[in-house]
Amino acid sequence: QLTGEVAPDLKLIGEAKIIVCTAKQWDVISRRWRQRRAVQAVTLFIADDLHFLGGNVGPVMEVIISRMRFISTQKQQKQESQLRMIGLSASLANAREVGEWMGVSSKGLFNFSPKVRPIPLEIYFHAFDQSNFASRLMAMGKPVYNAVMRHSDSKPSIIFVPSRRQAQLTAIDLMTYRQSIEGDTFLSKDVDADGIAKIASTLREPALQQVTTSGISFLHDGMMKDDWETILGLYRDGAINVLVCPIDICWKVK
Repeated sequence: QLTGEVAPDLKLIGEAKIIVCTAKQWDVISRRWRQRRAVQAVTLFIADDLHFLGGNVGPVMEVIISRMRFISTQKQQKQESQLRMIGLSASLANAREVGEWMGVSSKGLFNFSPKVRPIPLEIYFHAFDQSNFASRLMAMGKPVYNAVMRHSDSKPSIIFVPSRRQAQLTAIDLMTYRQSIEGDTFLSKDVDADGIAKIASTLREPALQQVTTSGISFLHDGMMKDDWETILGLYRDGAINVLVCPIDICWKVK
């Protein structure tokens, strides 16, 4: 496992058979690959989490994968030991395009349908034609509410959004739409509204208190630990039916 320090990492690479590192660490190490025999000696390169190509780490992943492809081409031209590349990802809608970009033949591309998951998954797409990012997010409010009402079947729903601020705004939008259209909240029928209001009053954030009493809540990295555990506990118990989270904390929500 690399440390992020160039000199020690180069020594580790020269001695190791298997190297585990982040995309940023490998980017630093492989930039001067022509002068580093340890990098040239790599014969198997595995890129995990390719579904994050559209995220914050995406540009770095694109750089190192393109670089390793170039190294592979150079080694083939010199008739040296070949470099094999493997990409791993969750199910992708554009798996073929990603595979072609990585130089993967059709025979070497395996993209499994979400239906083969242990828990079957159905995917619905809703397109938006707003080119401006802020305008597009604003336009998503009502369709998100409609999607929850149409597909949740009164079961718990999780909504992932780009940022902490958007998590709060989306939760407030959903609460407003529910109250204005249905004149109701997202609270389960067998839940004591007074009890939820009492629990909500212990939360630190006023906006979080407001939406939680309506059966909606949101999470973010800046929350107090007690508030985090309270919200997750309410969601697990079915007291709140809609949870809004920034995409970068998706692995923390269990």
